[in-house]
Amino acid sequence: LQVIRYRNFALALHSSLPYIMVIPLGGLAASHDPEVPDVVKHKHAYFWWAQALLLIAAAVLECITRDVFEAFFLLLLACIVIYSVMDKCRNMSMSCLLFLGLISCIQTFFECIILLTSVGGRSSRSVSETRKSGHVTEYTTSIITHSFFDNSEGFRYNLESALMIALPTLMLFNTVLAYYSFMAFPSPLFSDEEDIEPGPVRGRRYGG
Repeated sequence: LQVIRYRNFALALHSSLPYIMVIPLGGLAASHDPEVPDVVKHKHAYFWWAQALLLIAAAVLECITRDVFEAFFLLLLACIVIYSVMDKCRNMSMSCLLFLGLISCIQTFFECIILLTSVGGRSSRSVSETRKSGHVTEYTTSIITHSFFDNSEGFRYNLESALMIALPTLMLFNTVLAYYSFMAFPSPLFSDEEDIEPGPVRGRRYGG
């Protein structure tokens, strides 16, 4: 049974990916999506609201570190979550959950790469120019490496390091939550078997 559930999730993700990129909030499948299960409305919804608050808090912290693009992405993700969960998950559809799970999974991958490349020490590079006699100019590149958390670098530096740990955790939690909410629906989003209506079989008549 668990293998079938994983297969349905993978099939739905593969089949709906081109449409999710165009209509991310579930407009495509709104006509045939089943009703949101009670476990999503009464249990998962609390986790979704908590996730939305954490995303907004992370966006505010990203603004402090002056990472505007990351803050915009987190606010956009929080808006999608709030839109889906509001009014007892009235707008939560299976295609919307696939969209949330997909982008969160991709973001988790890239955030983990950033964390793994920085946890051993964060490096900053600066280039200084020194003009020599005549037309000769000398450029000096300085690379300074600090530990992942360094009190001498101030509050913003350490906040950036803390967010490098918090963001992949948030995205992973978003992916897992989208998966469990998706699996709570009683039927898959897309079926891999077409319904074939029986009809009369006509053969070719041969005459002499």
